Amino acid sequence: MNEQARQDRFYFKLFDRLDGPGCPICGIVIDDSRAYLDSVLYERVTDVPTREGLRESFGFCNPHTWLLRDVPASSAPDLGFAIIARDLLSRFRNTADAPPVTGWRALRSWLARAGSGLRARLKRATCPACVVAGRSESVHLRQLLELLGDEAFAEKYRGSSGICIPHFLAAEETHAGHQRIAELREIQIRAAQTLHDTLDRFTEKHDHRAREEITPAEARAWTEAMEFLGGKRGVFDGEMRSPSPRRWMGLFRS
Repeated sequence: MNEQARQDRFYFKLFDRLDGPGCPICGIVIDDSRAYLDSVLYERVTDVPTREGLRESFGFCNPHTWLLRDVPASSAPDLGFAIIARDLLSRFRNTADAPPVTGWRALRSWLARAGSGLRARLKRATCPACVVAGRSESVHLRQLLELLGDEAFAEKYRGSSGICIPHFLAAEETHAGHQRIAELREIQIRAAQTLHDTLDRFTEKHDHRAREEITPAEARAWTEAMEFLGGKRGVFDGEMRSPSPRRWMGLFRS
């Protein structure tokens, strides 16, 4: 798929998500992670490089392990994960049974994992689904900024609740020089103010003197604020922003 086709596909995917609640970038990153896991379980579970990579990372992080339950039954997630889990359990048993590392290798392990030697030997790479999610996030944030140059999309986006603050901060950090970053910031500030005003009304109506009923929008504002401030559940609590163990180990090669 060429760059233009990818951009067009993302345009419609993001455009449709702007009609719903929550951060659209979070939703797309979760979709991309789920598609990757589906591919691993359905097509690549017997692929030697994939299996070796999963041994190095000691499987997936917590949120991506639980996301496996969302893989459709047609992809046989039960069998796929059983094969992966068997590998990991064997690796754990063999590594835990091995004599402890001493000398220079022990120092390298301590520096890599703050003294937890067994952890350092078990986990030598980042969760591969987090690597996919990180790439997805970076690409889609750049595409979002590019799409703000399209007037139809920009108008739709201005009327939405925007993206979550963690993704906005990521866009500011990674695309600080982009010509559309100021526009994205302006929209984000306006979305924050709108949510703040809704929460104001919600809290005011809890006063015993209030006469107006709490509206559905006001009633759900607190959960929308959770996502606006923290992102969707499972997006930011994996290893996407953790340095790979290999990066530290590379500093102490013998």
